[in-house]
Formats: sequence, C-alpha cells, structure tokens
Amino acid sequence: MGDLIDCGTKSSIGTSGYEQTLNPNQQLNTIVELFYPLREQIDGVLQGNHEYRIMKESGIDIAEQFCNQLHIPYMLYSGVVTYSLGRKSHERAYNINMIHGNAGGSVGNALMKCKAMSNKVTADVYLMGHTHNMVHTSRVMKYVDSRNEKLTEGKQYFVLTGHALDYDDSYADKANLEISPMGFPIIKLSGSGKKEVTVL
Repeated sequence: MGDLIDCGTKSSIGTSGYEQTLNPNQQLNTIVELFYPLREQIDGVLQGNHEYRIMKESGIDIAEQFCNQLHIPYMLYSGVVTYSLGRKSHERAYNINMIHGNAGGSVGNALMKCKAMSNKVTADVYLMGHTHNMVHTSRVMKYVDSRNEKLTEGKQYFVLTGHALDYDDSYADKANLEISPMGFPIIKLSGSGKKEVTVL
C-alpha cells in the first residue's frame, strides 16, 4: 500500500530528514531483508508519498527498486488483483482495487475518497492507505447477470488499511491529529458457497 519507509529528505515537510535513524538506502535494505521471506505472498506493491520523496528529488523510484530486488509486481499508483476461489472459479472471482491515496482530514473524508475509487474501476473490495486509519464500510449494488438474464445484488467493500507508526513524538502528535490504533485489517474471501467478503 506504499509508505514502507520514511525516505526523509531536506525538502520533505517537517524535520523527518534529520530525525531518521537510517538513511533512505539503509531503509531500503532493511525492508528488502524484512519482506524477503514473504515475497511469494506479495501480489503487488504501490508507491506511497514517502517513497515519492526520493522520486521527486532524484528520479529514482525506490519502490520499484524494492520490487525488482524481490521479483514482485510493481503497480506504481494503483492496481487490481483478482483472486479466484473454489472449483467454479468464475463464480467466486474477487477483484481487489487498491491505491495509496492522498486523503487528509476526517475519517469520513477518507472513506469518501475511497468510495470514489469505484468511479474508475469496478471491484469487490477497494483498499486505500495513507490515512493512518483502519476502518471500513460497504454498500449493496445491483449487477447485470447477462448469463441468467437478471439483476443480482452484490456488496462492495471500502477499506482504509491502517498503519504502523508510533504516535508519540510523531508528526501526527505535533499536528494534534486524532490517535488511531496501529494495525492492519484482515480481509477474508469466501472460497465456498455464496460469494462473501469479511473485513476484520
């Protein structure tokens, strides 16, 4: 979902370029080592605004370098991953649309930005990072079932994907932003029976 590393530079907002304990190259080496054992479980990586700091300063895409070292798909700004489950996979194919995002302000505003993703791509689940919140909502939609010549109902899920940033002495603390618990959602896709999504 992006923002795997801080990538503070002299032109970054605030003083993060001076507060990092590792320089950007060391940060890259650290996440390569950290995620290497999990590389076969990673279906795609996005560039976050923190990785973009290096891109803006030097033209080097540090998120792409990370993906190249682990041999995993790089999606840049947005992507779609499809998971097919069950014996009749065409009946239980889940499309997951994801972006890093750029929403600021309230949780409501962030969820509105997440819902706006459905204006561009039709999917079952929409994931958006960046906001440091872990909340979700859903809505019921009607789809045309051409094979059976009828309208059928289905749900779309909109998920803000959480964070792993300590609050104390962070920029969120400095800006007096609301404290949001650390963590990431678990999304379960049903592989049998009715097509279902559960967000925990």
